[in-house]
Amino acid sequence: MLDDGMEALLVLARIVRVWRQLFIGKGLSTTRSAREVAAAAGVPSLRPANLSPAAKKYEWKQLAAGFRELLNLDRALNRPARTLRPVSMSCYGS
Repeated sequence: MLDDGMEALLVLARIVRVWRQLFIGKGLSTTRSAREVAAAAGVPSLRPANLSPAAKKYEWKQLAAGFRELLNLDRALNRPARTLRPVSMSCYGS
């Protein structure tokens, strides 16, 4: 997306949206139906069955680490260019 010219903050927003959906899906998937989980997470009604299995692939530790990395990336992107430093995206592997 970045190579296609999309702004870094818009890319970050898309990643955060999916990560938030995974977080909500993980929390609700044991007590709610796939359709209810998808509705709570804001997933389009055409694909409710995809969220719960995807969310179950992640441990809570991985989701929390992902949110920390996203927060660090957001902070880095909002700093002046002279203070930017590389941000690791290693926690996004399953």
